[in-house]
Formats: sequence, C-alpha cells, structure tokens
Amino acid sequence: MLLIADGGATQVKWAGWTQAHYVQYWQTTGLNPYQQTDTLIEEILQKELLPQLPQDQVHQIYFYGAGCHHPAHQKRLQGIFKTLFPVAQAQIASDILGAARSVFGSDSGLIGILGTGANISAYDGQQIVHDDFSLGYILGDEGSGAYFGKLLVADYLNKGLPQALQQAFAKTYPFTRETALREVYQSPFPNRYLAGFMPFLQTYQHEPYVKQLLRQGFGQYFDKYVLRLPEAMYWPLCLNGSVAWHFQDILAQEAQKRNLHWKAVIKDPLAGLVAFHQKHRSV
Repeated sequence: MLLIADGGATQVKWAGWTQAHYVQYWQTTGLNPYQQTDTLIEEILQKELLPQLPQDQVHQIYFYGAGCHHPAHQKRLQGIFKTLFPVAQAQIASDILGAARSVFGSDSGLIGILGTGANISAYDGQQIVHDDFSLGYILGDEGSGAYFGKLLVADYLNKGLPQALQQAFAKTYPFTRETALREVYQSPFPNRYLAGFMPFLQTYQHEPYVKQLLRQGFGQYFDKYVLRLPEAMYWPLCLNGSVAWHFQDILAQEAQKRNLHWKAVIKDPLAGLVAFHQKHRSV
C-alpha cells in the first residue's frame, strides 16, 4: 500500500492506494512537529491511524504536513514512521509542496494555504522556489483562521463588536473572559482554538463589520506575502484550505483588485496528490 497524507494543524487526511487501484481514506488529529513532541505524534498515530491500517502492507509513505519544511522536523517524522512501519520508506515534505503538486502537477504556479494558518509559495513544476514568509499565528498568518479568530475574540471581549453581533456571539459561544484567556495562553493549541470561531464569520459574512474584517485580513495576506513573490504578476494563483474555500468569493475579488492571475480554490488536495503519485511513481 502507498500511504499519502495531507497534514494540517487541525487534522490530517490520509489516503491508502493499493496496486489494485483501490483507494481508502482516513482522518486523524492534526500533526505539527513545531508544536508537538515525538511522543505525542506517535501516540496520535498509534491510537487513530494504525488500528485502521494493514501495517505490513504499507511500503511507501508520502507525508505532506504543516511545519514539515525544516530538515530536522522531516528527520523526526521519518524516525516515527520507521518505528510504526518498519518496512516502509517515508518521504516528508511541507504541506505547501503537497498542495502545489496536487494543483499544478508539473506546471508552475503560485500556491497558497489559508486554513488554521497561512502560507504562500512559488512552485516551478518540480519544487518550491520561494517559501520564507510564514511566521506562525503569533507573529503573522494574516488571512488565516487563527488570525481572524484572534481579532474577533479580542473585539468581543473588549465589547467592540456591533451590538447585534455582540449578542449573537455571546449566544453562540457562551464563554467567560477567563475561559478565553486560559485557552489562548495555557492550552497546547491556541491556534486551533482561535480558528474554531471561523464558522461565526461564515454565518455573518454579509454583515459590514465582518466584510471589513475579512477584506482587511485577506488584503494583508496578498499585500504582505503574495505580492512579495517575484512571480506574483505572471504565474496563476491557486489557494487551498478551509478558510480559502469558504471565503473564495471575497478572496477572488481581492486578488483581482491587485491584478493577480486568479485560478481557483481547491477544497482538498488529497485526491490530486493520489493522482500525482500514481503518475509519478519515482518522485
């Protein structure tokens, strides 16, 4: 079995492809070596993935994940997979390379991810050629779920939302100030917590406050990151991720304002990755 994973900070989607061309799909909790120890990652895989897999049949693993662009983190994950799948060869790469291969295959283009976090890269058809902009949810990630959640929760706690939205938010999320501060400053994954408020923005996206918030955040994403790429005005742009999917109309408008070559938003790169590796067996 060939095992392929598209890993984000919140969840990992897996596909298993056999020589009989039968594809199975699974899902586990998110994995990110920047935020999780080897022990925790191994525990998640043992508890959530291994019971669903025929371990002795997995001979090749392609894991594309958040926080996996650094060689040291790739080496850590390779060690974990070697422990869990002794006969399998594991290749670890960034989630942005996975999205690029899924969308563009062997063609060039700009690929961005807007989900819990945010990223943008230029892909020349073989490899990522520019990818040094993501600073994470504390220092950056403008346009991401964690970014918008941070602004929304702060405005709510400061009673800065319009009255109708203030009341709607309180009814939807009846938490206290102390609860929010504990989740943000003491929980292991505050980025996931903050991104969890995106459904509220989706529900009320036609409200003037929400429209302004989204346009400002997406505008910063394009201005601070996308337009810094030398290829920005020449290559097609495709975005991936839950935030990009649910707010693609606003994103398309903001991209077109900046004369970018908007292509599309893909909801899930996993099917494209399966097709890519079926075609490129030696990658």
